[in-house]
Amino acid sequence: MNIIIDENKRSLVINEMTHKVAKAEISLLVFLYENRGHICSREQLASNGWPDRIVSPNSVPVAIGNLRKISTRELITTVDEGYMLNHSSSVTIKKIQNDRHTEPKKIKSIFLKYLLLTIILIAIIVMPLGFYHWYKINDSRLYYIKANNTLYYSSTKQLLVTFFDNEAYIIARKQLEYGANNTLYVINKYSKVYIIDCINKDEVNSISTSNLYKAKSFTRRGEC
Repeated sequence: MNIIIDENKRSLVINEMTHKVAKAEISLLVFLYENRGHICSREQLASNGWPDRIVSPNSVPVAIGNLRKISTRELITTVDEGYMLNHSSSVTIKKIQNDRHTEPKKIKSIFLKYLLLTIILIAIIVMPLGFYHWYKINDSRLYYIKANNTLYYSSTKQLLVTFFDNEAYIIARKQLEYGANNTLYVINKYSKVYIIDCINKDEVNSISTSNLYKAKSFTRRGEC
């Protein structure tokens, strides 16, 4: 009989068949394995199977009985007031080492993922506000057009013409201001990509797209 003790997964592989066992039972078997050739008292097994807990005197015999059911009665021998692992030549036991570094690595990986996500979210929120303040400082470059009580700004007059097809209503302005609905749009184009920031006093929403129809649809909402 071949038995593999997998402490990480709390399972026993017996003759290539996997059995899930309770945490206390795997702890008892690991303790017996690490002390093979020696008698382990019930008190020792109880303190290893249920650390920092007071359990019934029958807890250890019940756990041993469960282990014998999925393996063989000869696996664990009862000796006086304790138990020991059978050193029979017909039973081969192997223990997979517990990887103590696995959990810290998982925690570190999760932390880095959340840190990256936080940085991305901050960038999404802060960058449009940065654009807003940049435009405010460089207000001599601004053009705007008013539509449906909303003001649309751009540093390029032609870009507003592309979006609204009405050059006559495009005006140069020296200061960014909100429209009557407390909302403004800043429209830019870099290479072939339209970048639009919708800013109001409560939130900032942004999109980037190379599709002019989609960009226009975003600005037509009139609110963030």
